[in-house]
Amino acid sequence: MDIIRDSIKYAKSLGFEDVIVSIEQSSVHYLKIANSEVNSMVEDRDASGQVYLTHDKRIVASDVPKVDMQSMRTAIRNAKTTLKLVKPKDDYNGIAAGKFKYGKAPEYDKRLESLENSDIADVASAAINGALTGKVENVSGMVIVENMRFSMGTSNGIMGHYDSANIRLSLRVDGKGFSYQDVAASKYLSKLNPGKFGRETSAMLDRASGFGKIKSGTYDVLYSPSPASNLMQNITDMALISSVETGGFLSGKLGKEVGGNGLSIYDDGANDAYIGSSPFDDEGYPTQKTPVIENGVLKNYLHNWSTAKKYGVKSTGNAGLIDPRTNTLVLDYKSKVRDEDSLIREIKRGILVTGTWYTRFDNEENGDFSTVPRNLAIYIENGEPKFAIKQLDVRSIVGIRIHDNMLRMIRNIEAVSSSSKQASSWDAPDYSIMPDVLVKGVKVTTA
Repeated sequence: MDIIRDSIKYAKSLGFEDVIVSIEQSSVHYLKIANSEVNSMVEDRDASGQVYLTHDKRIVASDVPKVDMQSMRTAIRNAKTTLKLVKPKDDYNGIAAGKFKYGKAPEYDKRLESLENSDIADVASAAINGALTGKVENVSGMVIVENMRFSMGTSNGIMGHYDSANIRLSLRVDGKGFSYQDVAASKYLSKLNPGKFGRETSAMLDRASGFGKIKSGTYDVLYSPSPASNLMQNITDMALISSVETGGFLSGKLGKEVGGNGLSIYDDGANDAYIGSSPFDDEGYPTQKTPVIENGVLKNYLHNWSTAKKYGVKSTGNAGLIDPRTNTLVLDYKSKVRDEDSLIREIKRGILVTGTWYTRFDNEENGDFSTVPRNLAIYIENGEPKFAIKQLDVRSIVGIRIHDNMLRMIRNIEAVSSSSKQASSWDAPDYSIMPDVLVKGVKVTTA
C-alpha cells in the first residue's frame, strides 16, 4: 500500500485533484487438455497498476504495466501532458467521498492458493475420465486456477484491498461427428466436481442421434446457461447510465414494464459466493445487490458516484475506472421447472442452443440483435430431441442464425430451470448466475 499512498501524494503535488491508484497482483495456472490427456501447464505471475487523475473536470486514466514507484510517477507525469489534450467533462461530480462500511471480504477456498501442479492435473484427469465414460472420441479444454489481490486508494482517504481465487474448467467433447463445449467455475474446489462435470458434458452428445436441417421460421428456443449468460448480460450493460445516455434500448424506460411479469434481473457485486464479487467498486464505494428489473419493471440504472450525483440518486457501487461497469448478473423467474430435461418436455417445436457467438445488435436503440449458435444445437419436437442441426463444420457454427429483440425476448420467457450456475462463454467472458432459459417465438433463419 506504500506505493499507492506515495503515488497519490505525488499526483496531488503535481496539481491533480481527484486521484485513484490501484494495483492488481495475480498468479494464474493454465493447464491445457488435448487428445484426452494433460498436454501442458504454464504459470503466469503478473502485477499491474492503474492511475485515475483529474484536473478542472478533465480526466485521464492510464494502465501502468510495471508496479514500482518510478513507473507510477512516470505514468502520472505523462498524464499531466495528456491532460492538456482532453476536453472538460462538464457533468463530472468527483469520486466517492465519505466513511463507508464494507461487507466482509470475499470468501474463497484457501486451498486454491497452494494447489500443486499435480493437484491441478488431478482435476483435469477426473474431468477427462468422466467424459470418456460416454461415447466420446476426444476431450480437450483448459483448467485455469487464478489467485488475485486487488489494492486501491484514493485522494479522499479511501484505502482497501481484498484477495480472491477461483478455478475454471472448460471442456470440449467430440464424438459421433458432434462437438459440445461447456464451462464449470467456482471459488471452491469442493464444488467443482470435475468427474461429474465430465460425465454431464459427455451426456449431451447422447441427445443427438443424427444430423438434420430445419426451415427458417419461428421456434421456441431453450438457451443453456452459457448462451443465456451471453445474451442476458446485454440487459445489465444497457442499464449502465453511460449506455442509457447514448440511447440504448432501456433509455427512458425507468419505472416501466420491460420484461414479463415474474422476471427479475439483479446486478450483484456483494455476494461473496460469486466469482468477481468485491467489497467495493473501483472508487471505493461499497458494492451491493441492485434490482435492475423486478417483476418485469425496470427499477434502476447503474451508477458510479459522479453519475449518481448528476441524477440525484445514490451510487449503486458500479464504478469502473472511467465509466460505470456491471458486476455479476443474477436472473430469477417465478415460473421454474426442475431441470433442462423438464423444459425440453414443454417444447412442441423448438431448438436447444448450447453455445452462441458473434452476438451483435442490428439496432441498439430498440434492441434488435442477431446471434449465431455454435457447437451442438438440437431440434426438439413434441418434447423429444430429434436431431442435431447440421453444423457447417465440426467445432464450428451451426447453419442457423437467431434474430430477436432483447425486450421481446425478456417479455417472452416461458420458464427457467430451478437450478442456476456460475456461467460464462467465449463471447461474454463476464460471469453471471444463470439458469436454463426457455423463450417463446424466436425468429430463426437457415444458412
